[in-house]
Amino acid sequence: EKIGVHDNFFKLGGHSLLVIQLIIKINQTMHTQLSIIDIFKNPTIISLSYLMQSNIGDIASSPIFCIQSNGENNPLFLVHPGGGLAYSYTKLTKYITDIPIYGINHPNFIDSSVIFNSIEEMAQFYIGLIKSEQQMGPYFLGGWSHGGLIAYEMARQLYDQNNEVKQLILIDPSSPNPKRSQNNYVPLKDHNNTEESWNWRSIDLKIQAKIEKNLKNSFSEVDKYKPRNYDGNIILLKAEDSIEKANLKKNYRWEKIAKKIETIEIPGTHAELFDEKHMKSTAQSIKNAYWKGGRIG
Repeated sequence: EKIGVHDNFFKLGGHSLLVIQLIIKINQTMHTQLSIIDIFKNPTIISLSYLMQSNIGDIASSPIFCIQSNGENNPLFLVHPGGGLAYSYTKLTKYITDIPIYGINHPNFIDSSVIFNSIEEMAQFYIGLIKSEQQMGPYFLGGWSHGGLIAYEMARQLYDQNNEVKQLILIDPSSPNPKRSQNNYVPLKDHNNTEESWNWRSIDLKIQAKIEKNLKNSFSEVDKYKPRNYDGNIILLKAEDSIEKANLKKNYRWEKIAKKIETIEIPGTHAELFDEKHMKSTAQSIKNAYWKGGRIG
């Protein structure tokens, strides 16, 4: 009785993981096929009801989804972080209105049988996804945390296939250091400062299990990954408050495998970059990095 039909889901405390539980319950109860992005576009009861009555909701049948279609330049494809969900990127639309943006989720949220044995396999699969939306280059790619490492491998494979990658934006990425240990993995319920830990107990148990599995697998994937050199343009957006800041060269080693890399520090810790207090600066940095790649009609 305290929630009105015009109240905004996100302003009431909803977040990108709680959206998943909401959309599952709506579809089960109302026998609809709405996608999670429909909630982001229609965050009030009244607007969502109009969408459902008009029967124009997108079917969530693909790991790749359009965050926004505004802008005439080539789209920016952003790969999910370690947990496997790319919905944090939807917050960018508040500050970036002139660049088409697509997010890529791990496909196991749609099909539990999908398993990747390496970052190389994952990158190859995701290249197929982006080519379903943009058949030819030049491409603009990026990713936060573990997503940055996957995006790097995607760019490298595209480059080897003679596809042009105009800009690669790594957002405080995981280290390409193959000596990283799985022993560093911390169960998600024990995280103190990541979006995935918000209201952890309120999230659907099946979703919890998939996020936990993806996070744990990300450490194993990094251990096995041996990145090859890449000659394309890279902008590395580095969280200025990162605990690894003092050991940037030791832990990141990007300069050893990438010739054209520019490192730019941005406000916040690794986990806070897509929180509201840093969202504006993060979005502006991503936008600036994108436009450094140039306008492609």
